Amino acid sequence: MVEVTAVNSNTPDPKPDPSPSAPEEGELAQTEKTGAETRASAKELAHPWLLLSLAGLLAGVLAAALGEEFHDFFQPELKPQILQGNRMMAPTFETNVAATLKNGALDNGELGAVLGLALGLAGGLIRRSVRAAITAGLVGLVIGAALGIAIPFVLFPLFYAAKKFTETTEPDLLVSLAIHAGIWASLGAAGGLAFALGLGGLGRLGHAVIGGFLGAVVGTLVYEVVGAVAFPLSGSADPIAQTWEPRVLSRLLIPLVASLAIGLLVLAPGKTSEQ
Repeated sequence: MVEVTAVNSNTPDPKPDPSPSAPEEGELAQTEKTGAETRASAKELAHPWLLLSLAGLLAGVLAAALGEEFHDFFQPELKPQILQGNRMMAPTFETNVAATLKNGALDNGELGAVLGLALGLAGGLIRRSVRAAITAGLVGLVIGAALGIAIPFVLFPLFYAAKKFTETTEPDLLVSLAIHAGIWASLGAAGGLAFALGLGGLGRLGHAVIGGFLGAVVGTLVYEVVGAVAFPLSGSADPIAQTWEPRVLSRLLIPLVASLAIGLLVLAPGKTSEQ
């Protein structure tokens, strides 16, 4: 005899797995915000401070190398003179000044060219645009070189004119500061212009130019103080220092400090996103 077991049709079905609860509105907003920040950081962060600092440092090193390689490239013209009863060919004050003007134009033209080129390239690389980097670098090179060549012919004669009114042979640091700052601040501003062109956007232009100008002024102040204290016999207050130490110091300081000042005004938190 076969037993038949009755199946109770009222047996409840197994409970389904609980579905994951939907995220609350606050959690969803926080997740979206975090994801957006992560994407922005991965996309926009091209190490701007690192690139800018390296650009300033490399510009300084290259300017120092070029400056020392071509130091005193233009020699003063020799004129017939009678010294201690002997007739000889020697440079005069006027020919020394003329040679200094030409060498100053060459030195500062090199500095302005490499600073404008380096900062223009850095701006374009931060923007991740090769075309912008090349364009801004070339513009910075031309403008920086032009200013570096032209301005010494205007300011160096003022230095020698001011010396006529000094009663001592001690260097006038205020005159030296005015002459050097007038040249180097212009080159810093040109570098800031090139950097802004590389980054793109007119909103950054004013901050970058002001940053380069002020940074070069600060670098000049440091140069004058260190030159007077550490190298008192080097002629650091002259239009072109007589020894290599202050010359190299100036070519390292100006690009590096100008670059950092540009970064403070252009790459500060919120500046890039606002512009």
